[in-house]
Amino acid sequence: MTQNQDTFNQLFEDWLLKEKKLDSQVAYEYVRIGHKFMEFAKLSGLFSNDPEQRKAMIQEKVKQFLDIENPHSYRNTLAALKKTFEFIGELEVMEGFKYKAVMPSFNISTPSLQDMVTFGKAIQNERVQTYYYLGIVSAIRPEHMLRLTKGLFDAQNNMINTWMKTFGKKNFFFSFYTNDSKAYIEKYLATITDNNLIFPIGKRYIQKQFEKARKTTNIKITPKIMRKFTTNWLRRHGMIEEDVNVLTGHTPQSIIAKHYMDVSRIHEEYDRAMTDIKLNL
Repeated sequence: MTQNQDTFNQLFEDWLLKEKKLDSQVAYEYVRIGHKFMEFAKLSGLFSNDPEQRKAMIQEKVKQFLDIENPHSYRNTLAALKKTFEFIGELEVMEGFKYKAVMPSFNISTPSLQDMVTFGKAIQNERVQTYYYLGIVSAIRPEHMLRLTKGLFDAQNNMINTWMKTFGKKNFFFSFYTNDSKAYIEKYLATITDNNLIFPIGKRYIQKQFEKARKTTNIKITPKIMRKFTTNWLRRHGMIEEDVNVLTGHTPQSIIAKHYMDVSRIHEEYDRAMTDIKLNL
């Protein structure tokens, strides 16, 4: 590595850590990929008097680089390249390069958004209703919802952070809630004292309340269907399969720690996918 390359990598890493607030492991990985691309593309040799032509030449190099990389690391590679070009002030080069939304090979039939809203309005108990709405926007497993405490909520970032908490063999590490549901959820959280459970109720009681709402609306929704609705929605509205798996707790902690600490990017994907989830709270 030349001195210039070493200096660039150090400045790039410092920028990722200090300006973009990325985890150190993610910053290291982005610098590694950025350096690898620079070695591959040899940008200094792509000279043209026409800025648009040079941009097209660089974009072709980006496309070639993405094509030769492992498809399972496509998301990380693209994220690293976007940050690289943002750092050097040429983010427009990455216009048109999108994260791939990989749809599952099966389709789970779930109620419509209107049915979900109608069912929620029919739930009479406030705790169960909040459990329902939070479940829809977070896709947290029903059994994990009952173990959430007030201290796990980060109101500044609309986030539920359980990274340091054990939920058993089926864990999850973080999730979010929407701006649309923020006021409703946080008003409810304000009624919970200290760091107590936010839903001090049992599964049987929830089932009874859901059954009452089913009889009122003639719509069959269970806590499991509630979660399936959300995961389907995220996939259908552009969140890539890898990130849906992270959000829903289907990715091992070892993989999370290595590849997915860029939480802000996943949060941005979540916000885009959930833009049209309006629960009329």
